[in-house]
Amino acid sequence: MKISTSAAYALSVAAMIVLSGCGGSSQIGSPVIGSNPAPNQRIDRSRKPPLIPYLFVSDLGTGPGNGVVQVFNYPNNTLAFTIGGFNTPAGECVDGAGNVYIVDTANQVIQEYTNAGVFVHTLSDKGQSPVACAVRQSPYRVAVANGASGSVSVYNGPVTTPTNIFSDLTKFTTVNYVGYHTGSPLRLFLDGNGMSGPFTFGRMSAGGVFTVIPVAGGPAAPGGVQQPPGKNYLAVGDASSNMIYHIKTNGVLPASTPNNPNPTVLTGSCNSFGDFYIDLIATSQRVVINPETCLSVANEYKYPAGGPPGQQYTSPLISPVGVVVSK
Repeated sequence: MKISTSAAYALSVAAMIVLSGCGGSSQIGSPVIGSNPAPNQRIDRSRKPPLIPYLFVSDLGTGPGNGVVQVFNYPNNTLAFTIGGFNTPAGECVDGAGNVYIVDTANQVIQEYTNAGVFVHTLSDKGQSPVACAVRQSPYRVAVANGASGSVSVYNGPVTTPTNIFSDLTKFTTVNYVGYHTGSPLRLFLDGNGMSGPFTFGRMSAGGVFTVIPVAGGPAAPGGVQQPPGKNYLAVGDASSNMIYHIKTNGVLPASTPNNPNPTVLTGSCNSFGDFYIDLIATSQRVVINPETCLSVANEYKYPAGGPPGQQYTSPLISPVGVVVSK
């Protein structure tokens, strides 16, 4: 979950940032992964072992100090296990080895877990307000959006503290979401508040230079940023609606067509600004999974067609705010 203009969302983020402490509550009827991390492990992220497909869902639970990550068998929609010990779990991202990174805003850390839920590594983001992350596999790099801090923390290689923390408050006063785009040079795209008003879109170079990219006719408030698998544009959520826009890297919106509507409308969604995840489930067949905080579910929609949800991931979710698929 990130910075938003909606009142309910703003209250949630305020609670996440202001309150701190450590805690966790397990859910009855599911295995619980231990909440006390072992020492950091060195792993080979260039090799991908056989994985079980899982959907990881960050859940604020009953409030700060009681956050958990519920892990569902995917796409079978049965609860596999629960990872406890979070304060306010928010955004998630996944690397090429299937390892999942969970942003814990109030604790100012990003915790890395294997596909099986085994703790691997802690990235400290002390003094920042981490809310979202993105991973680039080669070269291995983790970028963390620091919300109200208006900065991006970058971790090069298996480090525990940021290699760099970049910001340019003349362009971005908040950085709400980040997403890598494939290709060379390395390009990290982001949105937030700033130079262009309530919705500011842009990119950050490997050296930390921020560039604002004007977008006409797109989102009114910042939402999630992801390059859909097999596509060259970026999917960007609109926190002021239930829509996901398709935006080229130069800020141009591709024309809407029957097979590729722009924007994608998530019918019945109460928020499309959460840390959604677009997954390729078959050749040329994609779905977007969106955490519906106000409905206590994670809904799956056809992408880019949109429409009403199909699969719904529900119990024991209370306040889901981020999702990612590891497979």
